[in-house]
Amino acid sequence: MKIVDLENWNRKSHYELFNSYLQPCFRIDIRLDVTKLVKNREKYGGFFIPFTYLLMRALNNCEGTKIREVDGKLVVFDKVHPSFTVNLDDGNFAFCRCEYVDDFLAFKKSCREEIERAKKLAISGDKDYFTTNDRADLVYLSCLPWIDFLSVENPLPLGDKLSMSIPRLNWGKFVETEKGFEVTLSTTVNHAYIDGRELSSMLNEIKSSLENIDKILG
Repeated sequence: MKIVDLENWNRKSHYELFNSYLQPCFRIDIRLDVTKLVKNREKYGGFFIPFTYLLMRALNNCEGTKIREVDGKLVVFDKVHPSFTVNLDDGNFAFCRCEYVDDFLAFKKSCREEIERAKKLAISGDKDYFTTNDRADLVYLSCLPWIDFLSVENPLPLGDKLSMSIPRLNWGKFVETEKGFEVTLSTTVNHAYIDGRELSSMLNEIKSSLENIDKILG
């Protein structure tokens, strides 16, 4: 983790402008071709975990999505980690998080273990399953597998500088098209820390990862 030298940061003026807004976030929704992942999901262990891995891989290669405002200071984390929702049998959901690691097989194993742990905590009534906001090095992910949407709006805690600095990514149901399978990915980020060019570069990396999934996931 490193502290941003605001006085010498080339985004200082942009930061000061957007940080003065009550709602400084912007969103980009894109359509992704997930044909190779869908057709090989048995090989990779489903859709959710490998897709999450590819998202986190790109997020960790992008400095702007690793910046957080902590105790009045801007910091860049070395790594950020996924915090996501897990569906429960009673129709509710639990929050879950796991550590991002570069090795996909290790990430998949850890992710599965944390999902099962979150479910057990929820069943036992332990409210820890509903708490993930005690860390700043997270990215909030949410999947809506029941519907194919074109855009989605996240609830944002206006005025909470730390929470507003955390990226939020949502995706829906993957659907079959004439060319294969597609899914919508919605990404909400804070304009004080990242601009459209850097976010577009990150999203293009995700697209490229899906096209070259065999080389990345093995």
